[in-house]
Amino acid sequence: MYDGFDLEKLIAAWPDENGQSSDPETYHRYREALKAELRRRILEALGSERVDRITPPQRAKLELAFEKLFHAKSVFEINETDIFEVYYSVVGHA
Repeated sequence: MYDGFDLEKLIAAWPDENGQSSDPETYHRYREALKAELRRRILEALGSERVDRITPPQRAKLELAFEKLFHAKSVFEINETDIFEVYYSVVGHA
């Protein structure tokens, strides 16, 4: 997860109270790594069979819903229950 991230550099790149980062590229790479971790966990939770059955319109809605979840909670706090709640709110069935 933290491969390739210098912790001191990441802390220095963290946005200030105005949302400004001293190193936006490092912060962006970190956020993308978190999103990749969430995608991995979503696929693991849902399984490839469910993911393969998602229609393109459902996929678009799921991506928006998971993006909202990503901004609402730490990736480290998101669990399978959260993932399935989002999935069923969009897909509506097993």
